[in-house]
Amino acid sequence: MFLEKTGILGLNRRRRPDQHRWIKAKKDRRRNNAAVVGGYLVLRFGYDDVVHHPERMIAQVQTVLELQRRGRFGP
Repeated sequence: MFLEKTGILGLNRRRRPDQHRWIKAKKDRRRNNAAVVGGYLVLRFGYDDVVHHPERMIAQVQTVLELQRRGRFGP
């Protein structure tokens, strides 16, 4: 999901099999790093953040959008 053309919001699945966890984590890190190198901000949230603490997640997204509006982030 893109935010204001310079940000990415990532949502992780609730659970994944242990044998695939390290493979998925490695792919996630590479994708995250490629996004940052490409000039995007990245916020990543897990199931617990979205379901049990959405107010924290929303506050962080709003903070980043406000900082971006003020010129703190972006091209």
